[in-house]
Amino acid sequence: MPGHREVYEQALRQGNSAAWDQKWDQAILAYQRALTEFPGDPVAMDHLGLAFMQSGQLEQAQSVYQEAIRADPQNPIPHEKIAEILERSGRVVESVQLRLSAAELFLATHEADKAIDNWLAAARLVPENMVARSRLALAFERTGQVKQAVAEYLALAAIMQRARQPEKAMQAVEQGMKILPDSPELARARAALKSGKMLAIPPPYKPGMTGMLTPPPGMAPEPVAPTPRQSANLEPKSASPQDAAQKKAMAVLAEKLFEADKDTFDHRRVSIDQFTRGEEKTDSSRADQNRYLALAIDAYSRQQNQEAMQYLDRAFRVGFEHPAASFLFGTLQLTAGEPEPAILSLQKAVEHPDLSMGSHYILGRVYRDTGKAYQSAIHFLSALRQADMNTVPEDQRDALQRTYEAFLEVPESEQEPDQWNQTGERIESLLTSPDWESRLRLARAQLDAQSDSPGTSPLAEMLSLGKPQALIEAMGYLDTAVRRGMWRTAMEQAMLALDHGPTYLPLHLRITEIQLKEDKQTEALAKLTLIARTYRIRGETLQSAKTYERILQINPMDVNSRTELIALLVQQGDIRSALSFYLDLADVYTQMADLEGARQTYESALMLSVRNNADKSWQIQLLYRLGDLYMQRLDYRAALQTFQRLQQLDPTDEKAGTQLVDLMMRLGKTSDAQNLIDSVTREWTRLGHQDQVLGWLEELVRVRPEEALLRRKLAETYQQRGRIAESIGQLDALGDAQIEAGNIPEAILTVRSILALRPPNAEGYQELLLKLESGSVT
Repeated sequence: MPGHREVYEQALRQGNSAAWDQKWDQAILAYQRALTEFPGDPVAMDHLGLAFMQSGQLEQAQSVYQEAIRADPQNPIPHEKIAEILERSGRVVESVQLRLSAAELFLATHEADKAIDNWLAAARLVPENMVARSRLALAFERTGQVKQAVAEYLALAAIMQRARQPEKAMQAVEQGMKILPDSPELARARAALKSGKMLAIPPPYKPGMTGMLTPPPGMAPEPVAPTPRQSANLEPKSASPQDAAQKKAMAVLAEKLFEADKDTFDHRRVSIDQFTRGEEKTDSSRADQNRYLALAIDAYSRQQNQEAMQYLDRAFRVGFEHPAASFLFGTLQLTAGEPEPAILSLQKAVEHPDLSMGSHYILGRVYRDTGKAYQSAIHFLSALRQADMNTVPEDQRDALQRTYEAFLEVPESEQEPDQWNQTGERIESLLTSPDWESRLRLARAQLDAQSDSPGTSPLAEMLSLGKPQALIEAMGYLDTAVRRGMWRTAMEQAMLALDHGPTYLPLHLRITEIQLKEDKQTEALAKLTLIARTYRIRGETLQSAKTYERILQINPMDVNSRTELIALLVQQGDIRSALSFYLDLADVYTQMADLEGARQTYESALMLSVRNNADKSWQIQLLYRLGDLYMQRLDYRAALQTFQRLQQLDPTDEKAGTQLVDLMMRLGKTSDAQNLIDSVTREWTRLGHQDQVLGWLEELVRVRPEEALLRRKLAETYQQRGRIAESIGQLDALGDAQIEAGNIPEAILTVRSILALRPPNAEGYQELLLKLESGSVT
């Protein structure tokens, strides 16, 4: 029996609250209570394992994580946690094996950075582990981290040399020289191998040393000499918004490239040269995209900016789109002295949450350099807003976001161009200081200490930007009326506030909430749609997405809003959420009896999942839904093609196999069904899945009991397993059906098959056989 969802969720909340306060005993009891309601729940088990670890109860933690592995063997987190526990206990060999297992599982879920972390941990524990070092070599090579890749190839060479495989050791060195021909370390290693000298195994790079690449020349901020006070500050240095965005853009693109070719880990190592020659057997357009992307990353890593631009441009021309690529392209265009095209590229990058701050920051500089002081200040302010949002708890960010939007409403005429420039320069100076994140946190603490509502005052107030005080005060009066439920007064205050900020979107959002309270849903939805579109035009994609989500809360059947939201999520690179909303959209079409709309939605989602190398489980889920849809439409041929695609994705999927056989029978393709059954049972038997074979055949007979070939196959399988009585039972049922259908020749063959099995009541079957052969049974 399923447990009580409310009790489970309350227990999780209590456990999380206790964990936050580091009251681990209380957290453990709460998580155990949650598991009482839903045994084996992966979330509760992860939390419980972590609580045991934090409280020092490593054996209990290991037991929980082992249970989690049994419940879901494909979840990499328990493998990683047990590896950590074993490492603490000094069981290094077992820890390394689990690290390697966790890495492969993370790779299967498209989390390449976490896979790399686990390979690094394995290599740190056992530097001579060839599997970890070879995986790292390829991973670093494919993600453009040349120095790290070279270090791993040197490690592989040393390991191969110790294993008395000098030819393979030399191959590892030569592979490294392909990506870094001028490396003195590789040259020395090659000379050492030729002379028979032993190579040392270098340690793996530490996680903090795997940073990405240097900015293109001309794009880095001018160095600022540190003051004595800054030099004495022990706070870690902060990357500038531009550097952080560049690193993130490179990481995102490298991971997409890495995921596109992740299957090569299971088969062979592929060098950059092989990849760029297009030797992969993939869809041609996707292969072109991957090839140009790999060439662009490689050129960018070597600071060959013009070459990198050319390859990115070619990737765009063959259909590749991603904000991270637009960001890098924009920075390269700036380096090439092309500010106007760069602005267009960077405006596309603003849509990505992780690149928004850096893009706004660079746009602020570009507009300043082109003499557009107001636009420059607005972009610098947007960059500051992104940074400031990270200084407050998540539950305070919406309020802070609204306040910043009030500042963005300040008209250009509020200040002279010189004043706008000064505003931008103050923000730029703040965000490029070595310890800007520490300074922001300090400023936030000072502001909150002076405020009755911590987290609501923006840091922009400290920069003498033209203050929209009247609008902020009007919003305060409006919020008071809303809290008191005085809806008519609230609407009057909203109309007055519009005089101070006619395009201030948080105000319009407040108006829609008032309209909803007054049962004016049509007007509210129309305004919300306009707000969402306006946010999107402004590049505020997160706010636009939130607004569309609000529309769908009110009207889940709004197809247009759901479609717009999916497009936004794809732009942001949130493919999983986009696919989830695609499923919801197809459900909406189905509820509207628009099966063609549902079909097109599933097909679009499938294309998205394939194009973005989404986890195979998404394709399987979508194909099942599409197949079921075709079955509803009685389009059995299309359903057959769909389930064939499913069977190709997962040949061990019993349900897909059952559907395929059933559809072949419906369409009169009996020989095809026979061939499929034979090939599937043969393959599953080869893999040692005999019980699965038997269960599948039993299900086929249950679905289509009238099919003679199914009963014969099941009877044959029972006989092979020594289950003679059950084999006779299937043949007996088959014979009865044949006699009832008047198919006497086949019935005779069936009875003879039964007699060959020496049934206990052989006399009765012998008597029946005589009657059938004499024609006395019709």
